[in-house]
Amino acid sequence: MAVKHFLINPNIDLLDIEQSVLVQENKLNKSKAIWEEREIKAQKALEKECTLKHVHGRVIVKVDMQSKNRHTFANGLTIRRERAFNNFNFREVNPSNCIVVDAENIPKGAEILVDYTTIHDSYRIFSYDSGSNDIQYYSVEEVYCYGWKDESGVWQPLKNCEFGLRVYKPYEGRISHITPERIKDHLYCTTGELKGKVVHTLRGSDYCVVFQGTDGKEDNLIRFKHSSDPNFETEEVICINNDLTEQVHNNKLYVGLTAEKAKPLT
Repeated sequence: MAVKHFLINPNIDLLDIEQSVLVQENKLNKSKAIWEEREIKAQKALEKECTLKHVHGRVIVKVDMQSKNRHTFANGLTIRRERAFNNFNFREVNPSNCIVVDAENIPKGAEILVDYTTIHDSYRIFSYDSGSNDIQYYSVEEVYCYGWKDESGVWQPLKNCEFGLRVYKPYEGRISHITPERIKDHLYCTTGELKGKVVHTLRGSDYCVVFQGTDGKEDNLIRFKHSSDPNFETEEVICINNDLTEQVHNNKLYVGLTAEKAKPLT
């Protein structure tokens, strides 16, 4: 039978509480200084001019790989929020916010939203050194670019994309605080030629883009595919539902990103 032996050196003095706290504070201060230096380096890399050029059907973007690992409170305090641990939903982990370096139909320097699956080595440009490990360059297909932020700070859909909100039927019983029921495969359009209408979509078309908002907090947008081109192969809108549209405008149905956030239109 194996025997364990514990060796104790009586000549080593243990740290008291105050010394232990001081050691921990020194470690935290060093860690904070390292991250501050790393963020300064990343910011300089973001502002660095780049001469990369796109090819047809592609968009060259630069990405801050740490953008989703921050959260800003209402008082301006920013903390780190490590998403890559215990979270296998890469839609929440991978960055979606990008800065355009060069593109055919998108202004240079504009902030855009891309599909999280494009932040992958298969799209990455390894031959260009950004000067920071946190800033990486990618060549993304245009079909995976969903929206861009205009000068007023409002997200606008890119080609063959539109934004919308989910439609919910409110509970009409006597019990309070009952969340409304979602009407599946229906979206209230907030952009484009279908703005203000409820459309019937293909199953699973209400794709939710998870990105970092301008206030430093997580934000969401519902994206679906639509084009006026009759030859568009990935159309997701089946028809306009005039009955549900009228109910939404009469506040009989709610719209929102989630059931908790759903509310009447007016």
